[in-house]
Amino acid sequence: MEVLEVQMLDEYKDVLTVQEVSDVLKISKQLVRKLIKNRELTGLRIGREYRVLKKDLISYICPTNYEWNKYPTVI
Repeated sequence: MEVLEVQMLDEYKDVLTVQEVSDVLKISKQLVRKLIKNRELTGLRIGREYRVLKKDLISYICPTNYEWNKYPTVI
């Protein structure tokens, strides 16, 4: 999984906006804010805006407790 984490989201900066997270996850900005407010996704509030660290987004997408071997890999 380390290789995946290194290459994942290379085109984004280390701190993402709600819009950028929304684009990556293919969900609405409202849902991104809800995930942050419910502490399902770690986010920072800066003034009136939320920001998400790239490492936190990667952790959300690829949780360490996920059972990767449970599902077969399709190549």
